[in-house]
Amino acid sequence: MSDPKEKKKGDPTPLPMVSPPPAEPRNPERRPAVRQVRMNPKVARGLPCLDGTQIPVTVFLELFKKGYTVDRIVAECYPELSREDVLFALDFVIDWVRRAPGYLSNLVDNG
Repeated sequence: MSDPKEKKKGDPTPLPMVSPPPAEPRNPERRPAVRQVRMNPKVARGLPCLDGTQIPVTVFLELFKKGYTVDRIVAECYPELSREDVLFALDFVIDWVRRAPGYLSNLVDNG
């Protein structure tokens, strides 16, 4: 009697598991999402930049001021970044401004 684990001629070969395609098309040039901001006096005049880039986080505020959306920033200006990168940069800038000396007193005085 033969061993049941023994492969018989004509038995189908099991296919490896295949992961489903991503929900949205990915840009092959896109880097992994950034989760840090760095300041280097030799890069972008020392302004805080997304780690691994020379993109100052303040650039995103300027683009919003001009009417750009997060999706448009990624599509037209920085395709190597993800939506999460842009949102992270904006969160950083908001926190940075909130920690600025006099932020709350200026807000109360002008409010």
